[in-house]
Amino acid sequence: MNKVKNFLLNKGVYLIAIGCVAVICLSGLYLANLSEKEEYTGDNGVISATEEAQDVIALPTRKAESPDISVTPETTPGVTPSSTPAESTVTDTSSEVNTIPEIRLQLPVAGQISVDYAMDKLVYNKTLDEWRTHSGVDILADLDTEVKAAGDGKVIDVKKDPRLGRLIIVEHNSEIKSIYANLKEETNVKIGDVVKQGDVLGWIGNTAPFEYSEEPHIHFEILLKDVCTNVWNYVDKVS
Repeated sequence: MNKVKNFLLNKGVYLIAIGCVAVICLSGLYLANLSEKEEYTGDNGVISATEEAQDVIALPTRKAESPDISVTPETTPGVTPSSTPAESTVTDTSSEVNTIPEIRLQLPVAGQISVDYAMDKLVYNKTLDEWRTHSGVDILADLDTEVKAAGDGKVIDVKKDPRLGRLIIVEHNSEIKSIYANLKEETNVKIGDVVKQGDVLGWIGNTAPFEYSEEPHIHFEILLKDVCTNVWNYVDKVS
């Protein structure tokens, strides 16, 4: 018993100091735990400080998942473009493409149509022995038959084409041109000549490599804005 008393007297101060330190540490841990669990009141009710921090981090993810309003209706499947002109980003050119200029032309020779205009279907080509589209009309006539200008205009090209042979191109206005191919090598006009409807441009030959096996004919095309178009939109169709 005396030994215990002596021990407490000699070591008591150290034990008390250790106890105080332990109490302080435990108090600090307790207060820190209370701070983490402290609640705040927001607009939508009571949320914890931990939940609030997580919500702030999650915001960018929710925004990225929202619809991309920068995509125009043209490239968004299932969306009907707005009828408001200011909101439309697509220029409507359908009226320009489908408009036929007010111009009437005539066939360059009188004769039977052996191969009609056929860009929406295939027709048989004897020379190549295959089915192809046909960008103009082939009009049968004897060799050396005069080929006449379909309308007033200016000769803008006279050349040898690797498919259609000797050809002449006449420009009638800023949108319409006519092409006369499978001509004789000798022509009656040159580049820059101004011609009237009915003027002789040249004569039917047999110079088109892609149409050697056909009967003598003129290959006649009309271009709208440099794209082949249906001849019968501008010429009265023959029976």
